[in-house]
Amino acid sequence: MSADNSAPTEGAPTNEPPVVPVVPHHVNKEIFQSSMRYLFWLLAGLKVLGVVVGYFVGKMPGVWGALLGVAVALVFSGTTIWSLMHTADKSPNYTMAVVLGAWIGKMFFFVIVLAVLGQFDFYHRVVFAVV
Repeated sequence: MSADNSAPTEGAPTNEPPVVPVVPHHVNKEIFQSSMRYLFWLLAGLKVLGVVVGYFVGKMPGVWGALLGVAVALVFSGTTIWSLMHTADKSPNYTMAVVLGAWIGKMFFFVIVLAVLGQFDFYHRVVFAVV
């Protein structure tokens, strides 16, 4: 009697590529949309807390520092989520290029914002940095 050698044995290598689960594009977009919603809620809470603490730390300059800090956080986090949301149905290379381009743009934006804000003293710098 001979054994059937046509079926692969457990753990034996096969010529078939591994099966990668595919997530539908609308699910990815829904995840990023909920991430954007949670970001807005988080930043709203940070704004309230930052303004209150900033007022006690430095009066109106503390308030301005908190508001500027929340605005910078919104630009940085919001840009990342937005770029992922709008490239969810694109190729990985396209998504990577958009995310990298957005990151480089954010770095230029941040350097310009810091250079411009460094000339003014209407905001509390420590509150701005902490928020």
